[in-house]
Amino acid sequence: MPSSAFELNLFLLFTLFLQQLYAQSYASAGVLFASIPNFANFYSEDVNNGVECIRLLNEIIFDFDQLLEDERYQCIEKIKTISSTYMAASGLNPRDKGKTEGYLLNALVDFALSMKEALEDVNTHSFNNFKMRIGKRCFLIKIKF
Repeated sequence: MPSSAFELNLFLLFTLFLQQLYAQSYASAGVLFASIPNFANFYSEDVNNGVECIRLLNEIIFDFDQLLEDERYQCIEKIKTISSTYMAASGLNPRDKGKTEGYLLNALVDFALSMKEALEDVNTHSFNNFKMRIGKRCFLIKIKF
């Protein structure tokens, strides 16, 4: 048992933190990482401190986000973007419980192909030659916080 007010507060905060921890398990889920490896070569702060480069990257990410509104990709959720890497997952929504690994992986593959098409469209309109590198995986997942 804590002996001072400070230790008591620390103990109570830690206890509260532990009560908020939880874990979730999913029978199957899929994860997709899509990056534009040559964006770093394109980026330059020479023109307008890099604002135009960031604006183009924002447009690309927005196009990817718009794809997720398609009914075919309802089982996919955007997780995060870091620089020119986009992360999404399928099968995390409770409404997707019972969907097969094949269904979840198929949705990710279709989404990846749509992302590639969207990037090709950006390339056409911006006179660039961005490439996309994509990795995806479907597996049993346990999330602990």
